[in-house]
Amino acid sequence: MSVGSLRAVVLAIALTHAPLAVGAQEGPQGPIEITVGSGAGATPDLMMKRVARVLGETGLVPQPIVVTNRPGDNWAVATRYVLSQEGNQNLLVAIVPTLLTNPILRKQPKTYDQLSPVGMLVRMNLVLVARADGADADLAAMTTRVRRSGDVSVRFGGANVGTTDHIVASLIDRATGIRFRYVPFDGGGDPLMSAFWDGSVDVILLTLDEAAPLIENGRVRPLAVLADERVDIGVYANVPTAREQGVDVVWSSWYGIAGAPGLTSDVVAWWDDKLSRMIETKAWHTTMEDNFLVTEYVPSSETRAVLDRIHEHYATVIEDLDLADK
Repeated sequence: MSVGSLRAVVLAIALTHAPLAVGAQEGPQGPIEITVGSGAGATPDLMMKRVARVLGETGLVPQPIVVTNRPGDNWAVATRYVLSQEGNQNLLVAIVPTLLTNPILRKQPKTYDQLSPVGMLVRMNLVLVARADGADADLAAMTTRVRRSGDVSVRFGGANVGTTDHIVASLIDRATGIRFRYVPFDGGGDPLMSAFWDGSVDVILLTLDEAAPLIENGRVRPLAVLADERVDIGVYANVPTAREQGVDVVWSSWYGIAGAPGLTSDVVAWWDDKLSRMIETKAWHTTMEDNFLVTEYVPSSETRAVLDRIHEHYATVIEDLDLADK
């Protein structure tokens, strides 16, 4: 089975949305917290800090926005914290793939449907990289070498079991017939990168913005972009996709925002207004371009439907890969 990105799922629902009338809603009073279940420096942490920065710099949200890291138990620590804060109008949580996949993997009830949907924001393309001193020029070369040598020591480092990293590793395993040794790090972030640099793991999955400066300064070698087509920008112009190399794997990540249970309709409408206006600002467009990101905005009223469809897609993939707990 060929597994595509979730772009079509989001775009099927994300039509054109005009900003809501300014001044018609009452927003949260005082400082705002965005909780993330990953460590400092991990992709969700960086993405939410970008959102907070643009909202602040543009003056759309005058009060301070703090991104708080609550890693542990594959996003379950962060999720439990937010679910315990019912009625907290000043608390948001990053919606990421792991928040959906973790309950599927554990065969537990889903939790995202208990949160107050605020919006979907961004799609991120991904790239598989190795250190510059690695043995392989690209994914095709790695596949050929491993098949010929029978090498079973290629270590794929990533966040927890069941995260995007783990799913992608499993998809490449199946598409190529090779077997990575998956090495998980709770929350990813700095511990994962330290392991990569000291040679404890051989390959990792990064977003294009994370990898670009490392490619530019010669520290990493891009093995494959996991997009439908080549990303013909900057350092990625000559980097082949996995599909071009005979590995039929396409996968992307995405990010949204939800509130604690019981977010009032006024506050949800306030966020709809702020986010729909944010994505039209020059600061946001610059952030997207500088970080190779794609805006795929979905307002609060349609976010739950998008998440339901993504959840169904993930459940199918996880079952197909046999990754769930026995």
